[in-house]
Amino acid sequence: MTTMTTENTRKKKTDTLTLLFNILSGTGWFLLLVALVVIGTAKPETTGKVFGFHVYRNARSYWRMELAEYALYLLATVLLCGLAGLILNSRRLKRKGDFVRISLILQTIVAMIGIGLYWKFLGL
Repeated sequence: MTTMTTENTRKKKTDTLTLLFNILSGTGWFLLLVALVVIGTAKPETTGKVFGFHVYRNARSYWRMELAEYALYLLATVLLCGLAGLILNSRRLKRKGDFVRISLILQTIVAMIGIGLYWKFLGL
């Protein structure tokens, strides 16, 4: 007969902080995807030729600034989600099995690059 140790009988369930990391990361990536769609809608339309025919003859040659600002707010929200997740993750790194969430780092970097590009090309 085998004896059960406390390590074997301990339940493996997700704690609140891990769940919060997953929610922040998922929300951040979803908002980043929405921001990319909004930027694609806000940017100027391209003109060109396909088989010798003009495509988008009356294409818009300017940015739709209200959508570009909306994308900036989405990117700022993604940045806040990423930073909040990284701050909480840094407080959690006390256990042996804890690790830094690469997803939070990547979404924070992508949001910072997006905000920087906005200010460089469309900013004040």
